[in-house]
Amino acid sequence: MGGMVYVSLLDIPELEKSEMRLGSIELVNVDSIDNKIKLKVIFLLKNHASKTITVPVVSYELFANAKSMGSSSYSSEDIPMTGRIPFFPGKELPLDSYIVIPLSDG
Repeated sequence: MGGMVYVSLLDIPELEKSEMRLGSIELVNVDSIDNKIKLKVIFLLKNHASKTITVPVVSYELFANAKSMGSSSYSSEDIPMTGRIPFFPGKELPLDSYIVIPLSDG
C-alpha cells in the first residue's frame, strides 16, 4: 500500500527542507454492516529547517496495486496558530489521521 501526499504550508521554502514519510497504516475497525473499514495512517515529519514550522493540512490518497483506495487528510486548520503542534528544527513528529474505505466485492 502506498500513498501520495500533498502538504499545505504558508512557508514553502522551509517545508522544502523537511521530510515526510509514511510511518504506518493500522486497521482500526471493520464494519461488516456498512461494508467499510477504518484505518489509522501515521506520517512521520522531520524538520530539517532552521526554524520551527506548523503544518495546517496534509491531504493524501492511498493506493493498493495501483488502484486508489480513497483519500483523506490531517488538518489543524480550525486550531489557532498558537495551539498547533510545533515542529522544532531537527526533530521528528508523528501526524496521525484516519481514513474510511468502502469495501467492494471486486
